[in-house]
Amino acid sequence: MKKSILNLAVLAAVCPAAAFAADADVIKTLVWNANSNPDLTNLTLNYSGEQLKKATTESYFDVVDIHGAKGRKDNVSLVVNAKGSANGSIDKQVIVLDIDKNSDVVFGGSTLDVIVDTDLIGGGNNMAEALVVWNAKAEVSADASNFSVKSTAANGKSVYGLTVNGKTAELKLTGKTVNV
Repeated sequence: MKKSILNLAVLAAVCPAAAFAADADVIKTLVWNANSNPDLTNLTLNYSGEQLKKATTESYFDVVDIHGAKGRKDNVSLVVNAKGSANGSIDKQVIVLDIDKNSDVVFGGSTLDVIVDTDLIGGGNNMAEALVVWNAKAEVSADASNFSVKSTAANGKSVYGLTVNGKTAELKLTGKTVNV
C-alpha cells in the first residue's frame, strides 16, 4: 500500500496533469490581479461547450481575467479552441483577455498572439472576443501583435478582435504592427 501512494506522489510531481485527470471536465479562469500573476506564454487551451457551461453561471467565460492588475507581460501567446456545443443551442461567450477593474497593464516584447477558434452556437449576448478593456488601461506595445477570432458554426458567435468599453477605458496600440 505504501508503495502505491509513493508511486502516485512521484507521478503527481513529475506529471501534474495526470494526477488531476479526474478533474479534466473542470476548467478555471486564469486570474491576473494583485495576488496572482499567471504565465501567459505559449498556452493552448481546448474547451468544449459542456466544460464552459459547467465553469460558470455567467453568460460568458473569461479565459484570462485581468482584474485590478498592474504590470507588464512580454511575449504572450494564447490559442483558445472552443469546440463542441453543449446542447445545440446558445453557448457561453468566450473572452480571452478580459481587462477590468482599474487594471493598468502592458503587453510587450516581440509578439502578442491571441487566437480564438470556435464552432459554438451564438444567440443573444453571443461574442467570441480576443481582448476587451472595461474601465481599465491597457497598452499593446509588442513589436508584432496578432488578434484572430474565427467562428465556424452556421449560426455561431459574433467575433471581435479588440473592444474598449466604459468612460475610463483606454487601449493604446504602440507596437510596430497590429493585425486584427
